Amino acid sequence: MNFETQTRGQLERTLSQRVQALYRTQLGQQPSRVQCQIFDGKVIIILEDSITKTEQVLVASGQEDLAEQVREDLDKAFNPQLTELIQEVIGIEV
Repeated sequence: MNFETQTRGQLERTLSQRVQALYRTQLGQQPSRVQCQIFDGKVIIILEDSITKTEQVLVASGQEDLAEQVREDLDKAFNPQLTELIQEVIGIEV
């Protein structure tokens, strides 16, 4: 089934599963919940409990600024892969 014949709900579910798999393969862990919503030409992705063990250790040792920098760097590193994944699932350029 391709994106042209899927409902919005099916696309959202597929996108959620693929994002969760991306985190699992790239970081060795996955968010506890990934929720995707598609509307008005926009995609919203909500990740719950996506903090890595490294970030948790940094926060626990009082290095919140470093943990935040790690998160920002991870987000930048994931952006191209996430963009490609969204394009594959939804079938439109991001």
